[in-house]
Amino acid sequence: MKRNNILTSHPHVPDAGPPPLGQGVQFLERLGRALHRYGLPSHRLEEALDAVAQRLGYHAQFFATPTAVFATVSQGGDERTVLIRVDPGETQLEKLSLLDELLSDVVSGKVGVAEASARVDAIVWARPRYGRRLVILAFALASGTAALFFGGGWREMAVCAVIGLATGLLGWLAASAPRRFRVFEPAAAFVAALLASAAGAWVSPLSMYVTTCAGLIILLPGLSLTVAIHELVTRNLAAGTVRLTYALFTFLQIGFGVAAGLKVGSWSLAEALHLLTDGEPRTLLEDPEARPILINRLASMVMATGEERQALLEAPGYEGRLKLLLRQLKVGLSLADSLARHPRPDDPALN
Repeated sequence: MKRNNILTSHPHVPDAGPPPLGQGVQFLERLGRALHRYGLPSHRLEEALDAVAQRLGYHAQFFATPTAVFATVSQGGDERTVLIRVDPGETQLEKLSLLDELLSDVVSGKVGVAEASARVDAIVWARPRYGRRLVILAFALASGTAALFFGGGWREMAVCAVIGLATGLLGWLAASAPRRFRVFEPAAAFVAALLASAAGAWVSPLSMYVTTCAGLIILLPGLSLTVAIHELVTRNLAAGTVRLTYALFTFLQIGFGVAAGLKVGSWSLAEALHLLTDGEPRTLLEDPEARPILINRLASMVMATGEERQALLEAPGYEGRLKLLLRQLKVGLSLADSLARHPRPDDPALN
């Protein structure tokens, strides 16, 4: 059976009289906080609260932003103004659906304020449907399948699944200590780029673009961006502008984390190569058969410009390409020192 929209129509039920203003304001405050917490857009939140206030027999005005809800409620000569400070939470469609059913019951007069308040508390404090382990596994599956969507192969899917697993673990840590972990997006992007760099150094061939983008797909604020545009279209300019700015800033944080992770990953590779050349009698640099593998690993980590990539492709032989890559990674001095310690006159790379 199709359910009526709570904001447009509802069956008329005879009024039993409006509840006391204090009780009604407390219910509106509790309901507004829950709707805001689980991701209802600001204009929909204002409309829902206004419909409930009218049903309760109050004159009310509401103004919702991504971080606060202002309400003025009056009954007769008594008027109260409330500021509800809220932190933007994660969108939870199941709880939004349950709250929508509750709103329909309240507006249609099926439940009173006391029973509705108890149902709001039950929805808010209900345990998540899916456990922590299953959610973390879903992160891995989402990143792995995104790699296939971006055109990656089984290598990219495997690496992205590991990155998604790490992102899920970080998300769980951030949820368990939200006040101490307010930089979840850049931290997760940093870890993802670092893991992608490590995988690119030892798995060849591997697309760094596909691996990084697919590994971070779960962090992209696509829904927030869509809601922000919807709010701007409906002329809810304050909330839409704030939400759009936050979505763009989230993209900026992710970009900063990726750049830092790739840079640290390149330094780690340089240090690893330095340790290998000092400790092994036959290294990747000294073994002509292994030199192409080294070049492929370094090439997957170089964030070069178009001109540098073209020069790399046009360089004669593996030796010329290796020199360009080492200059990009700033490890030429360490490698030259290693070659000086283990000279091989018969090696054409030293001539």
